[in-house]
Amino acid sequence: MAGILRENAGGWCFAVGHFMADLFFSSSGGSSRVGLLINSKKYSAVLGNWLCGGLFLFIVGYFIFPAANQQRAWFYISVLLPTLLLIPALSWRCKAFLRQYMFLLLLTFYLWLTQFWSAEYQLDDLKKYTRRLIFLFAFFGATAYVINRYKRFQAYLFPLFFSIGALYALIELWQYFSQEPLNWRVLLPDSERYRNQNRLAQVYGIVVVLGVAALFLPEYKKYRTFALLGMTPALVVLLLTRSSSALVSVLIAILAIPVILRFSKRAVGSVLLLLILAVCVLYFSGLYEWFVADGWSKRDVIWLSVLSEIDGDFWFGQGIRADMSVVVADRVYSFEHNLLLAVLRYGGIVGLTLLGLVFMQAAIIGLRASRGENFSRLWLLLLVYGFMALLVTGRYPLTKPDERWLLLWIPLAFLWATKYYWRPADEVSLGSKEQA
Repeated sequence: MAGILRENAGGWCFAVGHFMADLFFSSSGGSSRVGLLINSKKYSAVLGNWLCGGLFLFIVGYFIFPAANQQRAWFYISVLLPTLLLIPALSWRCKAFLRQYMFLLLLTFYLWLTQFWSAEYQLDDLKKYTRRLIFLFAFFGATAYVINRYKRFQAYLFPLFFSIGALYALIELWQYFSQEPLNWRVLLPDSERYRNQNRLAQVYGIVVVLGVAALFLPEYKKYRTFALLGMTPALVVLLLTRSSSALVSVLIAILAIPVILRFSKRAVGSVLLLLILAVCVLYFSGLYEWFVADGWSKRDVIWLSVLSEIDGDFWFGQGIRADMSVVVADRVYSFEHNLLLAVLRYGGIVGLTLLGLVFMQAAIIGLRASRGENFSRLWLLLLVYGFMALLVTGRYPLTKPDERWLLLWIPLAFLWATKYYWRPADEVSLGSKEQA
């Protein structure tokens, strides 16, 4: 059933993308519409609507698209393309964008730059990583544009992401229990969409974190019952994956909720009580032993091997290359399984410092937001969750759009975009100059 829904959703999204491409690029009377698109206020507005819808479907696409490559194709058609076409109309904002996003852009640029001192530098790698750099730059620009022009975007994004995630969690459980009725000891099988349990658990872990946060946010007081009911199937999916990394990340994110969302002492007590209750249920139900049965999955051995390998390339790292595998004794692991070690391995201390500065600024943006700016705080909460998950499953972050974007780049981009919107000097939306 989940496959049918995802297949239909993917087909519908591609139909919309095809219609948009035909609308903007078909020729009429020997003249292309691209010129009209760039210079016309009307077509700039249509492009903005296209980008807004495309960005929304890209983010919820972690549930609805039947395959990751279809979601990436949607990103190219409905996020990357309209963003590039909007550049001429928004060139007057480029200087402010570069100033606001300086640390974030500098980090991504350095991650791309490291390939030039790699011992295995190849032209094909240059093309591949240049594309990925453009994807990230375009995504940062897309979020800045959408958040500034469409003020209610996040107000709809969070509830709908949560609701769609809860729905697909129910579908995952229905498929699971139709094959293994009431057998909690059988591992949830690999999903065609996520390819392994860790990725599936990390995506649904976000639904759980959002649900717990909604239980304590005053603006969602009327929807607390729905939040509790919605996060329950996502939590069950997380438990059935037996992903200890996702579970620990969820627990740490819940522990961070009172600090990030500035709760009262009473609310802090409620969160701690909820966390203690969750730990007790895990321990006394036997689920704790189930989760730790696989131990560290050789993570400690992988990390020690990476540290010994980078001993001679401390400051600038080895530079990214096509083969990022880690060899341990007679076994080969595909990547480092730790975000910080991956950046240190290929970018050295310089790369790790830039990453630390970005995280530091993200924390400042989120924690300095007033009580009325809970969107910034929610993105910071998701960044904490994603960072903890990437500490045991992460790889070099210059990737094509995939589940790791949901843990790192998407929260960072929206944190910066929300800051850009809330600054008093930038009260006017990005599209206001076009409409003046």
